[in-house]
Amino acid sequence: MHTELRPPRRAIRCPVILRCDLVTRHWDYPIVHHATDISASGMLVPTPAQLDVGDTVLVSFSLPCAVPARRVDVFARVARVDGNAGAVALEFLDLDLADADELDQFATTVGGSATEALYAPD
Repeated sequence: MHTELRPPRRAIRCPVILRCDLVTRHWDYPIVHHATDISASGMLVPTPAQLDVGDTVLVSFSLPCAVPARRVDVFARVARVDGNAGAVALEFLDLDLADADELDQFATTVGGSATEALYAPD
């Protein structure tokens, strides 16, 4: 019997309800979405948009862990499309190292013990 193994995840994910704005090839202005999980390497975003693996999007959000809060604008690649859930997995392409460290710390501290999505207001 052959079992296909997935590579280990690169970052700890944290369930959230985080407002994010997406700009895609389908529209050239920000459309509000809500990410359902986030990590230092990407986020999962439910969307009705027909995006394809490999598409590049611009995503903007406020770091849930930054004090004071600050806005992040980052390009991301659609790494996976989950048609059943109506969501896309986005992989950050140019996230600043300091922001990635903050997200990793947030996910490690909060995400590892979270049983429900954390609401991060904008």
